[in-house]
Amino acid sequence: MLQYLPALPLLPPRIPELEFSGTVVAAGSRAPPELNVGARVVAFHSLQAVILWGEGALAEYVRVPAAQAVRLPDEIDLVTASGMVGCGSTALKMARTAAVGAGDRVLINGASSSVGSVLVQICKMKGATVVGVASGRNEELVRGLGVDEACVSSLINGGCGADVTVLVCRLHRSEGVV
Repeated sequence: MLQYLPALPLLPPRIPELEFSGTVVAAGSRAPPELNVGARVVAFHSLQAVILWGEGALAEYVRVPAAQAVRLPDEIDLVTASGMVGCGSTALKMARTAAVGAGDRVLINGASSSVGSVLVQICKMKGATVVGVASGRNEELVRGLGVDEACVSSLINGGCGADVTVLVCRLHRSEGVV
């Protein structure tokens, strides 16, 4: 995306990427105590910062407002955390948009994908019954995420996921059809 934007005079080259994880090496005087020096965090740059000022996450040092950073629990490693911002916020938005709640029966197509795996867990936390659709090789993974019923994608037409109240799917683009 950045390669299509014109270079702005008197500004350094743009650095890509929005999401990152790392360790705080300096904190401003108004930073909350949980984001002190040495804290492990997951954070993101605003799209505006990347496009206008070229301040992306693929740099040795990055600076973001404290509101865009969250301290990580010790049990989550930096590599895992760095990929959670995008897929986690997407899954949360999907669950909120669908108004998933207790008593719902939710069918998640692509339950083993990055967004789908987080969505399974969010729906379970909200008290929904979750039917997860995945390929046969990912059935064990989907079951480990807590689905109530796992469907192998090749069997979806065989009655798997009947009587769902919420259907959450990923879109596939094939031969120009969405």
